Amino acid sequence: MQQLTILPERCTRCGRCQRVCPVKLFSVDPLRATVPRENAGEACIACGHCVAACPTGAIQLNGVRADTLESANGPLPGFDEIRRLVVRRRSVRLYQQRVVPRAEIERILDAVRWSPTAVNNQQVSWTVVMQPDRVKEIAGQVVDFVRLKGDRNGLVKAWDNGFDAVMRGAPHLVVAHGPASLPWSKTDCVIATTLFDTLARAAGLGTCWAGYLLWAAAEHRPIAEGLGIPDDHVLHGALMLGYPLAAFLRVPTRNPLAATWLE
Repeated sequence: MQQLTILPERCTRCGRCQRVCPVKLFSVDPLRATVPRENAGEACIACGHCVAACPTGAIQLNGVRADTLESANGPLPGFDEIRRLVVRRRSVRLYQQRVVPRAEIERILDAVRWSPTAVNNQQVSWTVVMQPDRVKEIAGQVVDFVRLKGDRNGLVKAWDNGFDAVMRGAPHLVVAHGPASLPWSKTDCVIATTLFDTLARAAGLGTCWAGYLLWAAAEHRPIAEGLGIPDDHVLHGALMLGYPLAAFLRVPTRNPLAATWLE
């Protein structure tokens, strides 16, 4: 249950909280301070819209004062800046053999906490494999699984010949997982992993989605268990991570936009 508090001495009855609340928790009376409706704490999804929109800081969510929150004022990066980040992002398959400081990965994960989740459930969890030898061990477990299934795309043959086509020699692995009981867990994890992917590029790091790992972990539970994924969670996102070895000097073309406009 969430705790919503409105400071009557600050409330101007402007009605902004009522307009932005996705579950309509507020009752606005022009003659008195706005109040949460009955059982608002049970219905509240803690999205923070009301706190963010209130011009006087009259609303507290779970005891957090508005004046302690990070400001959302000031200019945002322009569209062209964000577009450059998106189009220059590459799937990196060649990595330097030096570790990324834990603080740098934590910085990215901290920002990803603001990734959107269904009804603000915030149930995305992460496992970060820091040791390169452990990443290579996980790649070997995936190869063993593929070997039982029948070699795909020459994955096993490449491994037997000394080439890792699973993790591509990445020094780190970042995986996202969520509760199996939540129908939107996969979507939440994929969104969060994609945001991590984008922010990693902004931080000068390289990533590549570890699709073989996702496939193997979905069908062979011991791989997920080896990553410390709880029994009631499912692994939905996985990224190789490290410093890129090669520089990319141009933006390759992409297929034409495929969009249907309903007007």
